[in-house]
Amino acid sequence: MTRTRITPSALAVAALFLFGDAHAQTQNPPPPSAEPDVTTSTYGDWLLRCHRQEKVKNCEITQTLQLQLQGQAQPVAIIGVARDPAAAASFALIVQVPVNVFLKAGVSLSAGEPQPFILPFQTCVPAGCFARMQLETIKNALLFGGNESRVTFKDAGQNEVALPFSLKGFSNALAALEQQS
Repeated sequence: MTRTRITPSALAVAALFLFGDAHAQTQNPPPPSAEPDVTTSTYGDWLLRCHRQEKVKNCEITQTLQLQLQGQAQPVAIIGVARDPAAAASFALIVQVPVNVFLKAGVSLSAGEPQPFILPFQTCVPAGCFARMQLETIKNALLFGGNESRVTFKDAGQNEVALPFSLKGFSNALAALEQQS
């Protein structure tokens, strides 16, 4: 009968293969973050979304505006409120519309007032064009304007595009946003 001799190095390799690295098994994984990176809450027709990057928490309330095209609802624009990057102590109302708009006209926003508010375009990027106004300028109209609300802009051919939006849940969403920010 032949005897096979097992060397100490072969024994160590086998032990490592069978049992793994004991040091790696005893280390504790880092604790999970106390808060998720992204949170969302719905208030009527408004969505509150907060996202955390590093130790900074940014929140916004938004509503996607849709247009009926060939019997299908298509997202066309987004209306939202977030901290104003120009004045961190206040909020801005921001409307994002598709590119290929008539920039001079800006965006018209009516919310129960006899005269619509005109939001000038600030910038255009491949994702869309953005119009902005200080929320304080229009806040009361949005809070107490009733149900007839709409965003209007002109496309590149200067054809008017009117998109209704809902104020259902706006006051609760705004209050939640103010608490988060």
